[in-house]
Amino acid sequence: MGLNIRTDEEKILRNLEVLKKKAGDRLICAVVKANAYGHGLERIVGLLRDKVNYFAVATTGEGVRIRELGIENPILLLAFREKDSDLCAEYNLSVGVSTKGHCLSLLSSAEKCQKDIRIHIQVDSGMNRFGVKSVDELNDLLSSVGRLKVEGVYSHVFSDNSAYYQIGSFALFESLVKARYPNAISHISATGSVLKNRSYGDMVRVGLGLYGYPKGELCPAMRITGTVLQIKRLEPYATAGYDGVFSTSEKGGRVAIVDGGYADGITRSLIGGSVIHNGKFFKIVAVCMDTVIIDIGEENLSCGDEVVYVGECCDNCQYADDLAKISNTIPYEIVSSIGNLLRN
Repeated sequence: MGLNIRTDEEKILRNLEVLKKKAGDRLICAVVKANAYGHGLERIVGLLRDKVNYFAVATTGEGVRIRELGIENPILLLAFREKDSDLCAEYNLSVGVSTKGHCLSLLSSAEKCQKDIRIHIQVDSGMNRFGVKSVDELNDLLSSVGRLKVEGVYSHVFSDNSAYYQIGSFALFESLVKARYPNAISHISATGSVLKNRSYGDMVRVGLGLYGYPKGELCPAMRITGTVLQIKRLEPYATAGYDGVFSTSEKGGRVAIVDGGYADGITRSLIGGSVIHNGKFFKIVAVCMDTVIIDIGEENLSCGDEVVYVGECCDNCQYADDLAKISNTIPYEIVSSIGNLLRN
């Protein structure tokens, strides 16, 4: 029992070409955090190693996994933990830093390991996550750089509605860093800016776009399917699911039990959504830990039949953004949560 997940490598490559064309001559950083957004870290970096300039990860462990594959591309660590300083030196990770403490920790490891460590200065342009927020904070950080190699300066566009303001804010810090380190790579633009031909800086970081979102110019690369485990005919006014969440009419009905459930990332918020079989949509009426119940009426389904949660099926399709609308969330959450649960 269990859902099946497939990643279409051709679609990943097609998406990358679209993004590259729009980014112009800028460097490309492929964001592969969260197990490549659920698409499989090892598989994606192996596919892209000769086609992108950088990889970006959220954890030191992800960076180590990439290095152990023999990948030599620069790897940017976006969420640095000081306890990992020695690993960053040992595995040649470029580190995003935003405090004096970050620099001092890395300096200690650089001295101990006798290795150069490259850093990217993080700038907070309004998201209040990582980064320096004032010129004084920037100067304080830069005063602690020592033998560390300043490789870049970056921020993050967190909302298209204020992108112009964020880039303007970032540009001040960019100019100050580049005055001291002219070769520093600046980067703030992500998929949204790239698709709108509004890229700024020397490099763009593409994450969700690689995997096919937003749809349109890009093609979703993940396909998730389940299998019909049992067909049941229900009596009139019978219920199904926890707390009798679904009930039949006076005519009764038929349901199919399909593998997949909230342990697989198919959450109860998807009740009311659908799966697809033979190009037809079937409503999800209950979600359990390991199974989903769908209303099939008098349609001809059999045990062992495949149903599609995410992807194409005959003349129909649904993708992570469709599930996200039903669940009142975002595609990032769907692909990373379902993809990672299934791959793990």
